[in-house]
Amino acid sequence: MSEQEKPLDDLIWFLSERAKELNCLYRIEEILNQQGTTVQEVCQQVIEAIPPGWQHPEICQAEIVIGETRYHSPGFVRTTWAQTADLVVQDKAIGQLGVYYAEERESADHGPFLKEETRLIHSIADRLSHFLMYRQMRAV
Repeated sequence: MSEQEKPLDDLIWFLSERAKELNCLYRIEEILNQQGTTVQEVCQQVIEAIPPGWQHPEICQAEIVIGETRYHSPGFVRTTWAQTADLVVQDKAIGQLGVYYAEERESADHGPFLKEETRLIHSIADRLSHFLMYRQMRAV
């Protein structure tokens, strides 16, 4: 590979990763805006939508914990290669969103995760928190 091709390859990789993250966010928004779905259905769909948005989707798994209830990817195993974000409703942490890699990967910005993935998990947790708050308010 020539020195001129390297910056172009890096740019293509960078843009491809941002496109995956955007597609993940769009899918999350679609899920959260569906009418007539239960919290359980929404959580399972969010779990399925997360891995394609991360750098290593083939080893990516997700978990949502709300109180004592856990939703997670099939075959889920909690590992040390993780990033988490709190689910907060009315200034109270009610749960957590976690993204885990099943295998070790080379170090990136935050452990094996890109800084954009850290922003992404926090955005998803924020959107999911708003959804849960809305559902909680409707139930009252």
